[in-house]
Amino acid sequence: MCEFCIKHGDGEKWYLNAANYAEELIYDIEREKYIEDFLPSIMAGGVKWLKIINRGNRFVPIITRKILKRNSSEMKKIHFGQVVPLEEVREIMKIVGQVVRLPCVCRQTLHSVEEPACYLLAASPDKLGFKEIIGRRDEAVPFMGSMEKVSTETALAEMEKLEERGMIHTVWTFITPFIGAICNCDSSGCLAVNYTARGLQLFFPGEDVIYVDSDTCSDCGSCIDMCLFGALSSNGSDSVNIDSTLCHGCGICRRVCPSEALSLTSR
Repeated sequence: MCEFCIKHGDGEKWYLNAANYAEELIYDIEREKYIEDFLPSIMAGGVKWLKIINRGNRFVPIITRKILKRNSSEMKKIHFGQVVPLEEVREIMKIVGQVVRLPCVCRQTLHSVEEPACYLLAASPDKLGFKEIIGRRDEAVPFMGSMEKVSTETALAEMEKLEERGMIHTVWTFITPFIGAICNCDSSGCLAVNYTARGLQLFFPGEDVIYVDSDTCSDCGSCIDMCLFGALSSNGSDSVNIDSTLCHGCGICRRVCPSEALSLTSR
């Protein structure tokens, strides 16, 4: 169980605690300012900090690791995420009252590609949550026109299709513990995945790990290629190996298993 479950979930899964989606949390002065600056700050610094981390890991790795660990701890107070499987995305959708789809700022920053892979969440079914706060900055204007309110059913169907393309689902805080978004991430288009791979952890693994039924698994290797975290490998016989320390519990490897040998079990 992650530390957020203890601090913000009363020992249960923190992202299934309705209090962490409460709309009144949006209008805290500090949180409003953070949300207002969020898109511009990523667009201005996302790639720059990747390059800085790369140089640090190359030339002063020990010092860089210490700095990144400290920065990760600080980010837990501000903007931090956790991997969630699709079935728990469904549970989250039962809590929120409104979903607004918008282009992914990471893909826009990294590849200048507009892809609607992120979803803002609001407790109220009648308001647009913090869309108006985001729109205060000129840099957010290109995103505003593409933001669209969608039903929870539509959002789930779209996220299932994104999962088919190999994307994992992550929930995100905007000044913890307020949860304001679900993103769909992969290794090429997501800044958070890239930062985490370089030592700046920005999200927790999921609360589950993958389990393989060795009697059913044929060791075909389909799941190995699907895993973003290198948790699956062939043992050269008739079943895949799973490194539970690397598994993030996203569950997307299950989708490509022809023998349905993979399932999620509690971490």
